[in-house]
Amino acid sequence: MSFKKQFLIIFSSVFILLISGLITFYNILQNEKAIAESELKRYESYLLADELRQSSDDLTRMARTYTVTSDSKFRQYFDKILDIRDGKAPRPNNYSGIYWDFVTATGVYPSSPADKQVSLETLMNEKDFTRDEFNSLKESKNRSDSLVKLETQAMNAMIGLYPNEDGNFTIRKKPDLILAQKIMHSPEYHKIKKEIMEPMQTFFQEVDQRTRQTVSFYRTKGKRLNTLMLSLISLAVLLIFISFVLILFQKGINQKNDMEAWKRKEGWKRKFFYIYTSWPLLTLVVVAFAINLSFFWWTKKVIEEQVHSNLKAELQTIVKTTHKGSINWLEKVEQELESFITLSAFKNNYIQYKSKNLVDKKISHHLFKKDLNHFIKIHQFKNYFLIDKKGNMLSSSQQNLIGKNISKSLPKKMISQFKSHKKTALIFPENLKQKKESLFKNNIFLAGKLVSNKKEEGFLILEIPINGDFSQVIQNGRFKESGESYAFNNEGYLLSESRFNDQLYKIGLLSQGTNSSLSIRVVDPETNLTLHPNINNLDLSQKKLTQMVLNAFQNTRGVTVKPYNDYRGVPVIGAWVWDDEYSIGFATEIDSEEAFLTLHSFEKQANIQLIVNFILLLILTIVFIWNKTLFSEMNEKLQFAYKSIKVQTNRMEDELKLGHQIQMSMVPREFPKHKKFSVHAKLKPARELGGDFYDFFLLNENQLCIVVGDVSGKGVPSALFMAVTKTLIRTVAAKYNCTDKILSEVNKSITLNNPYFMFATIFIAILNLSDGECSYTSAGHHSSYIKKAGGTLINLNKVHGPVTGAVENVQYSKDTVLLKKEDMLIAYTDGITEATDEKDNLYGDEKLETLLKQKTFDSSEVLINTILTSVTDFSKETNQSDDITLMVVKYL
Repeated sequence: MSFKKQFLIIFSSVFILLISGLITFYNILQNEKAIAESELKRYESYLLADELRQSSDDLTRMARTYTVTSDSKFRQYFDKILDIRDGKAPRPNNYSGIYWDFVTATGVYPSSPADKQVSLETLMNEKDFTRDEFNSLKESKNRSDSLVKLETQAMNAMIGLYPNEDGNFTIRKKPDLILAQKIMHSPEYHKIKKEIMEPMQTFFQEVDQRTRQTVSFYRTKGKRLNTLMLSLISLAVLLIFISFVLILFQKGINQKNDMEAWKRKEGWKRKFFYIYTSWPLLTLVVVAFAINLSFFWWTKKVIEEQVHSNLKAELQTIVKTTHKGSINWLEKVEQELESFITLSAFKNNYIQYKSKNLVDKKISHHLFKKDLNHFIKIHQFKNYFLIDKKGNMLSSSQQNLIGKNISKSLPKKMISQFKSHKKTALIFPENLKQKKESLFKNNIFLAGKLVSNKKEEGFLILEIPINGDFSQVIQNGRFKESGESYAFNNEGYLLSESRFNDQLYKIGLLSQGTNSSLSIRVVDPETNLTLHPNINNLDLSQKKLTQMVLNAFQNTRGVTVKPYNDYRGVPVIGAWVWDDEYSIGFATEIDSEEAFLTLHSFEKQANIQLIVNFILLLILTIVFIWNKTLFSEMNEKLQFAYKSIKVQTNRMEDELKLGHQIQMSMVPREFPKHKKFSVHAKLKPARELGGDFYDFFLLNENQLCIVVGDVSGKGVPSALFMAVTKTLIRTVAAKYNCTDKILSEVNKSITLNNPYFMFATIFIAILNLSDGECSYTSAGHHSSYIKKAGGTLINLNKVHGPVTGAVENVQYSKDTVLLKKEDMLIAYTDGITEATDEKDNLYGDEKLETLLKQKTFDSSEVLINTILTSVTDFSKETNQSDDITLMVVKYL
């Protein structure tokens, strides 16, 4: 390999690496730009949500201040805040910063209004929020609008305006300052205020998680790009250094004498020389593999991120749906209890009991038994407990408790719930170490507050089987075959039933016949501790909670695709939601093996493909170098053979040229001037040697014989067959002066010894020069024409027998036509009508006939030149595929 070629290979390799590095650097810049844009969108999203929160707080502050001070400017500020939020007033500059604190303190607006007048909802629509995020923000906005109605009611009460039946403030009465202040500090007001913050908190969490993932994605991509760029540049620098050293070394031995000396060596030394001189090729192989490896690594990371992203989205959707479905079920249960305790029949029984002060446990139990038994049977509750304010059991599905005081058994959380303003409360099991001492254990309990007409309270407590409908609702949220959804409390215990009880029995984490709910703590069991069948006897501090539960205690919601061990000790990935209202968490998990099955399959196949590619590349390189050594040894032989072949080729070309000259000499090239006729012909072989021929000769002073033939095939065989046929025709014509007998005799001669089954189409005619009578015979030849002096065209399309040389002992027939003065007889081969253009369209008989009909010709030579020009123009640069022969005889 020459030094120039080596340099080009090295330069190309380094150039490819550097260009790849520059492209990577450009992508790094674009990625940094994407990071900055993501951070900005994240910041703007927070500002927008914070503006909604801030506007709600500002409205509350203005309304409360107005109800206390009666200062009308706070009412004006209130209306101004609403107008800006609804897009009815221009939005001030820097409105997201501290604004109304300055206004309320000084009465002066700190900045001039902006030109843009836009509502907060419009700004929310312009951001790239997901549907769930936007819905959360929109819900918070709608709830804030509901609070505005309450605040407007309070402020209108300050000036004596009250709502009519339609809700419009048209009724005028005396201003009621106490009512206004009561509305602004009522439980309903605090409840709506809390409801505003709940979807907003969800929004903050969802936006934080999404934007953090987006920024993390771009940062991870940036690290990969940096690694790729450094790798490419380092490889280019290393390649330049190694190439420089090898080029210098090779330059020392690259003198002609040294090269020849190395070539003359035998055995491994000779092979080593050729391996060494192929080092630029090895360099190119290394570069190709490096680029292939980079592409594989990049593709693997992209697919891995896509799989992780899809898994996160699916897990988050499932856990969110599970959480929502479970909470809806719990809320429905609360609503059903609330409806039940307000029913007239049950409420009247309770009022009757309180008014008559019934102390007999049998009488009190009888009042409630029928309704309560029917209620828990319909809703599949386990037990019910009806107690008064002092903790006395008035009625229960467990009759042994009737009349007893159970105040000491009530959970503290239940007692605190009784003291709140809520009518119902759900209590999940807590402090499971002490559950043995408590009446309320192992299940969920729903408490409803009963109030008599004397405002004396009692409580109806229902026991909801934790492994019943509650577990079923949660287990419906399942991802693939190995997936599971479950609920857990703030101590990490399962609240719902596990779908893997059989596995838990098998590994000893659960005793046979025991429910997994409240018996299994969501910890990593791989701690080599002695497992106890009774969870109460196990020191829970010795076992570590799973990563998911720890994350749930720290963050309200989230997802992880980094495998961790679940409570079975199986590596899983999962998502979680923590519900602050009920102090329980919801999780959705799936075995990591199943989750990443497709990814691992791809990685395995990609690794195999990468290894196979490298092996094939290496084998091809080795084969190339090895063949190079063999080719070098054969090169001299090939050079010698080439010279020999060149000599033979030149000789054959000379012979073909000579054959062409001989063939062309066999057809008449000079056309005599005769007072009775003029004749002209042309032959254009498709190769050096062809199979077409024409001939004309006088049989006697009054008879002119003309012949046009087309032999099958091309090349030397056709040329030889043509020569034989043409000679036979002249010989036989001297014996017979009749066209049918001439062809019959010629056919008989050439079929006797024709082992290769060659044949020829022939048109032969004999023109009587004295009267113009023309007899003709066509042996498988296509149409000939007579162009009358008046312009009429006659088609001689009759065939008088098969092609000559194909069938023995054929007797041909003939026809006769009369030529008048200036008439022309036209005979040709199919090379004219079968000429093709660049689209493989044929010239065709129709085009030839049209040309002959539309034009007049002064001489036979003009007619031939016109036809050949037309064919040439039609074919343009398309190679001639068949011999072309054309002969015209004009009768004078």
